[in-house]
Amino acid sequence: MPFKRAGLYPADLDLCQRVFDQICSDEHIARSSLEADHLALDILVALEEEADADEAELLELIRSKRRANRHLRNPAERHDGRLRRR
Repeated sequence: MPFKRAGLYPADLDLCQRVFDQICSDEHIARSSLEADHLALDILVALEEEADADEAELLELIRSKRRANRHLRNPAERHDGRLRRR
């Protein structure tokens, strides 16, 4: 997939770092973990897809993708985090 942006600038990297730090803190992700590596890649891809996103929009986009991915990994889990009764 070719990038829409001409490149990453210091402000872009700062934005990515703030989003990464916030999500790692909120979700207790070790910054040296494989999950953190995947998160960093997800942030860069999201920034590429939504080139004009501000910090709040990028945070929400990543959080929503992570919620959707968790739901796919565990279909028994409801949106609010409680398990469905069978």
